[in-house]
Amino acid sequence: MNASEDLGPGADYLEDVRRVARAFAGEAFEALRREKVLPRSAWAPFVAVGRDYFGDSIRGSEHYTPFEVVLKGAWPARFEGGIERSGLEFPATYIFSFLEACIARCCYPTEDYSAGADGVTRSIDELVDVLTTDSTEVACCRVVTHLATVDDKPMRLGGVEIIPSDSAAHHQTASVLSAIDAAVPSARRAYSGEPPFVYDPPTAIIILRRTTSDEPYAHADKLSGDIERFLLLIRLLFAGTVQSRYEVVGASSLVSRMNSDLRRFEGGHGWNLIRRTIVLDAGAEPSVVGLGAMLDAVEIRREGMLISSFDMAVRKFNRSHVTGPWIDQIVDLATGLEACLAGNKHDDDGLTLKLKHRAAVLLATTRDPAPAIFKDIGLLYGLRSTLVHGGNLKEAELRKIIAKLSTVPDDAPFGTATAHAVDRLRDLVRRCLLARVCLASGPDPLWPFTKDVAVDYELSDELVRVAWRDRFHERLTSIASAGAWDRPRVAVDFTSPTG
Repeated sequence: MNASEDLGPGADYLEDVRRVARAFAGEAFEALRREKVLPRSAWAPFVAVGRDYFGDSIRGSEHYTPFEVVLKGAWPARFEGGIERSGLEFPATYIFSFLEACIARCCYPTEDYSAGADGVTRSIDELVDVLTTDSTEVACCRVVTHLATVDDKPMRLGGVEIIPSDSAAHHQTASVLSAIDAAVPSARRAYSGEPPFVYDPPTAIIILRRTTSDEPYAHADKLSGDIERFLLLIRLLFAGTVQSRYEVVGASSLVSRMNSDLRRFEGGHGWNLIRRTIVLDAGAEPSVVGLGAMLDAVEIRREGMLISSFDMAVRKFNRSHVTGPWIDQIVDLATGLEACLAGNKHDDDGLTLKLKHRAAVLLATTRDPAPAIFKDIGLLYGLRSTLVHGGNLKEAELRKIIAKLSTVPDDAPFGTATAHAVDRLRDLVRRCLLARVCLASGPDPLWPFTKDVAVDYELSDELVRVAWRDRFHERLTSIASAGAWDRPRVAVDFTSPTG
């Protein structure tokens, strides 16, 4: 990052900043010792004002006000509005961030809480660098399960960094936290002394970074959204059971105007009974980038709408990748299937038949023939109707329905068989989403989102059915994703070492 000339301190001020900062750190250390905040454990070196200590004891110290004054004098453009910035900044933000960086760096390995400690010197240098630079590098680190790389080494894909973790239970937490620490040095400040634990291997960390001179918290949300989109793309292409567990967002420096934040995802503590791991390599990039471009190019009618049918289908598909009750997943996915295939009209006449027919025509392959798709959707959508309308459902009846599905292994225990049923419906929604995108893309879309099409009339013609399937397959082949339209490999039990 390049330093901004307008934010550079004068030589006299720079010397004063270093002198006053060091004196303040030494004084603050003594105050925190008296309050039993120091020393810190090597396992919990981070503190947070308002959580671990009372800020007024620091503000009342002899060197706090001189520290504020010298920071304003050295960087008037930052603290007194000399340049256009998004939002006000205050010296106190950096003073407390500086103090907490000093504490973390002085804790380990020397436990030297003194004004002359190396940790204080490094934090002063970082404070000067951060204040002299009119930008902040923000990182978002998402921990996900059922994602790996082909050689178990870090890789970049479409601007996203993917770091696989150690698969051994006793090593995994340490490897995940270390990877996050490297991107967000203050990450452990956000854990409140209890780092998140995830074990549903294989696990990976997805990292996305952005350098901005604007409000860093807003960019943290954008980074999180970009990771969510990346997960959507690989789920659509590779049919994995990848699940988000938690993420940490924060700055790439310990001293910052931005505090790190831990965000846990719904269902982030449960186990998936089945697994279909996505294993990525460099060859996946054309597919991921290509599908992303195709999605961006598709015209979807959104003006004046709270949500479009396609967006609802995507939302329900993504939501199904959350550990939760199978009942909710079946209902969500059936809603997603309806939103994807029923078009823009709210026409309930023969809806189940329409869904079965359209899906069977568009998705049929040698591996997954049309009769199997037709039958499975009928069974699953019928189950959905029973659940939504409050009908009674006995376990014996559910077992019979699940046993009839074409993709459920005969020897699967009941709980696992139910997970396979959810997986079947999720895969049908996945392939329908791909079909809709492919048929709505290009200069001559066959089934656009922007106008109503007499779909069933069109598909009554064998030549049209072939043409639509060919277009679906050609579009995916053009982005190196041949086969993404087909039924994926069978998911494995969560105890399986492979899959």
